[in-house]
Amino acid sequence: MSDVPDPLPFVPPPMRSPPRTARLAKLQADIARRLRPLCGTLPQAEFEALVREMAERQLRFEARLGS
Repeated sequence: MSDVPDPLPFVPPPMRSPPRTARLAKLQADIARRLRPLCGTLPQAEFEALVREMAERQLRFEARLGS
């Protein structure tokens, strides 16, 4: 036996609630609609990653404000 403690157990991330998932989808659609004209040369995968990141940040910000 060693003195090294066991690693922490895996804790799954919290489940996304349906209202949160719906809000995230709405944010992504709105952000994509507004950004598409400005990001026309961005590859689709990068555009989707950008939109997803922006929507998740907005959702976290809204959660902090209690909206």
